Amino acid sequence: YKLFTELADEYDVAAMRNVALMTRDGLGTEKDPERAEDMMKEAARRGLPTAQYDLGEMLLDGAAGPPDAKAALPWLEMASAAGHPLAQYRLGQLYEAGDVVPKDVKVAELLYGAAARKGYDPALQRLKTLKGWTTVPKELYEPGPSETAAPPKP
Repeated sequence: YKLFTELADEYDVAAMRNVALMTRDGLGTEKDPERAEDMMKEAARRGLPTAQYDLGEMLLDGAAGPPDAKAALPWLEMASAAGHPLAQYRLGQLYEAGDVVPKDVKVAELLYGAAARKGYDPALQRLKTLKGWTTVPKELYEPGPSETAAPPKP
C-alpha cells in the first residue's frame, strides 16, 4: 500500500487504481469506500480503462453510497470503447435491461459479442442464451481482420 501510495502521489494511474482498490477493501489501510471512489475517479479521469470499469462497478454496486447506475454509465461506456471486456459485458446488461438506457437487445448482443471475443465466458453464455445457439459460431473464437491487422506505420 505504501509503495502504491507513493507512486499514486506521482500521478501513476495504475498505482492510483491499486490504492483505490486497497482502500475500498481495507487492504493495508483502513477501509474507506468514499476515499476509494475519489481515487478511482481520478485514475478514470486520467484515462485508465480498468479504472473506468472499476469506477463504473463501484457506482453500480453502491460501494460508497447508494447504487447509481446513471453515474456508472459514462464510465462503463468509456471503458467499453477502450475494449475492456468486463465493461462491455456490464454495459450489455444495461442495454438488455433497459433501466438506465433505452432497451436495445441488438446493442447488448454486440457488446456481449465483443466481450466474448476477448474470452469473457459469461458474455458468451449470455449471447448463446439470447441467440438460442447450441454451438458457438467460429467468429467468436477467431479474430476478425481489424483485430489481427498490424498497426499503421508512422
